[in-house]
Amino acid sequence: MPEDVRNNADIPAAVKARLGDAADRIVPWFLENMPAYYFRTHTREEQIRHLHAVISGQVLTEKQTVTLWSPSRTKVTYISPGGLGDAPENPDGKGRALLAHLAARARSNIKTARIYATRDGRLRLDTFLLDPQPPVDPDSETFKEAMRAMLRAGLEPEDEEAFSRFLRGASLDYVDKFDPIRSARHFRLAGAVRRLDAVHVEINPHFDRNESRIIVCMSEPPDCGLALQAAEILFRENLRVHRGYADHFQPESGPDMAVLSFYVSRDGRALTREAKTRERLERELSRIKWRAPHGLQVLAAEDDWPMEKVVLLQAACEFAHQFLIKGNLYAYTSDNLVAALLAHRAEAETCLDYFLTRFDPNLEDRVTISEGHYERAAEMIDDIPDEAAVQTLTAMLRFFKHTLRTNAFLPGRFGLAFRMDPAF
Repeated sequence: MPEDVRNNADIPAAVKARLGDAADRIVPWFLENMPAYYFRTHTREEQIRHLHAVISGQVLTEKQTVTLWSPSRTKVTYISPGGLGDAPENPDGKGRALLAHLAARARSNIKTARIYATRDGRLRLDTFLLDPQPPVDPDSETFKEAMRAMLRAGLEPEDEEAFSRFLRGASLDYVDKFDPIRSARHFRLAGAVRRLDAVHVEINPHFDRNESRIIVCMSEPPDCGLALQAAEILFRENLRVHRGYADHFQPESGPDMAVLSFYVSRDGRALTREAKTRERLERELSRIKWRAPHGLQVLAAEDDWPMEKVVLLQAACEFAHQFLIKGNLYAYTSDNLVAALLAHRAEAETCLDYFLTRFDPNLEDRVTISEGHYERAAEMIDDIPDEAAVQTLTAMLRFFKHTLRTNAFLPGRFGLAFRMDPAF
């Protein structure tokens, strides 16, 4: 036997000892800090697999992120350090760890999401089940036991058939991890949104009164990016997301339905007395069904722009794109227009101020104020040396100038509408 092999004979024992020492520290911490609901809905084998990944992947000791894929590539779990915004010592962060996990799957059709942060904020464990998922088998013992559990929990016998139809539209994972209380809530929400195009939003204090449960429910949800947009809205309000869930239902008849639930707090408290925060959350969350991910959303994350302003700028950007590509298809791509606006944020905001002051119903001297913004915007655009940026901002300013009416200030609207000058 070569000398170097004989000298390495103790390596297996050393590795086992080191992993054992890490397990002695991490396992008790994990069992104490993961939310109780995690243990109720994850099997012993799943918990062991997650713990093994935390220890062997050095998630806590070396701040590594571990990604676990299922063999079919339809289930992925990200285990990572908590990151800014997830730990109490970082109250002003933007939830970068969770947002990074959701952004990685922004173009995937997420059928189910399970989002967890440890109580001390040191660890994130986020699981996403991607399309396609195996269908529910109503003849399986798991399905029958879920129905029996629902009846034991108080489901009225006359609602049994309707609930069975509802449950047949859930994912197999939803039935495997069945919770009658949670399912009763989803069954109620399905009835509330079945014939509505609007998004249903609820914000209520949770049982321990130190956090709030935010529910977002809708029929005919977008295929991609829904959970990411919701999380971005929550983090813009400096909320800490303790755990969250997203479930997609595909009934045998009728539209699909999505339910997103987040358990959040701010400064260790629920949102019961924060009227302005609740109002903003309800307004923003009620519109995510109609908002596609867009490059200009970084203005909300980086510059704290209200989403109301961001979506108006997005609309103007798309309008400018339609006109400018006729002159040069390659110079005025959507990405190039977004880059031009992000490089000239002050000029873009001044153009937007012109539009907002033109139509603000609460502004008395709208004409004088808006014209001042228009002149300022035109001057700023003239000073830009980049011709592509000049053309982009000029087209936007023309769009704002020739809009005759808009629903931008209308409460309860779904999307944006603009009536244009016919001569234009």
